[in-house]
Amino acid sequence: MIARRDTGDKKEYTFSEIKSAVPWLLKEIQSFLYKKAEKLLEKKLVKVKNIKEAEVQIKDGNLVYAQWCGAAGCEEQFKEKTGAKSLNSPLKQPKVSGQCFNCSSKAKSRFYFGKSY
Repeated sequence: MIARRDTGDKKEYTFSEIKSAVPWLLKEIQSFLYKKAEKLLEKKLVKVKNIKEAEVQIKDGNLVYAQWCGAAGCEEQFKEKTGAKSLNSPLKQPKVSGQCFNCSSKAKSRFYFGKSY
């Protein structure tokens, strides 16, 4: 008997079937969990333009994507207000123009912010 912890499905296999069933099941489980995580990330990632929007989204448990100046002091100020910190930036940066979502200085890049648990 093999039980999948991701779906709760149970299926009985003969001893001779296990050798081929387990690798296939592992690929299925990985694919299922990856798709589930991808959907959750897509749902929880929110583009924001200012600190007010960011505070609301962080409070709701989301990750925010915003234009940022990159200053350590700006990040520290944001962290004090929300408990969130910079997480990472996309490798391929879109064109950035305008101001930082938090301090209104000139934005240098786009960054993801969120709480780490």
